[in-house]
Amino acid sequence: MPEKEIPDDGSASSSTGRWKTAYPLISDRSRLPKSGKGRAEQMRPSILLRPTYVFDRLQEWQFQRTNPDYPWLNRQAVSILSTWLKPSDSGLEWGSGRSTLWFARRISKLVSVESNHAWYMRVRWMVNPLPNVDLRFLTEEAAYVSVADEFPPGSLDFILVDGGMARDACAHRALRLLR
Repeated sequence: MPEKEIPDDGSASSSTGRWKTAYPLISDRSRLPKSGKGRAEQMRPSILLRPTYVFDRLQEWQFQRTNPDYPWLNRQAVSILSTWLKPSDSGLEWGSGRSTLWFARRISKLVSVESNHAWYMRVRWMVNPLPNVDLRFLTEEAAYVSVADEFPPGSLDFILVDGGMARDACAHRALRLLR
């Protein structure tokens, strides 16, 4: 296979056609999903190929692999949460998983909402012996988001929005709940 010219400045210049030479599958717009206006312009393949991005991704992968009990967050977020959370704190998370168990071991009360039944059953088995976790399975979007309405304003110490449903609405409702 002949060597292909790759832009060194990170720009995808369509006037020179260099991306078409280097990355025919990425630059071929006919292969992109038709939904979403301007998706081809939003794609930045050059970012994924930069050595710093690859190095960061490898570091994150290594961190997750060597810390299987940590939440699926980057190491800086885990470090910050480790120092900020106190045993007297209470929190809410949309989307359960490794973070549910990790938070439950560090705070006094956690409400976790999940919309995927198979995942809910798996997490329920993990946190079953922990009395400070209120794990809920909700599939209706309105009910999923309205869990926030059960808390008075300024009553929670942290909120994690990581679920697969209505993230924007959950984040919007969460703001008034934080201390």
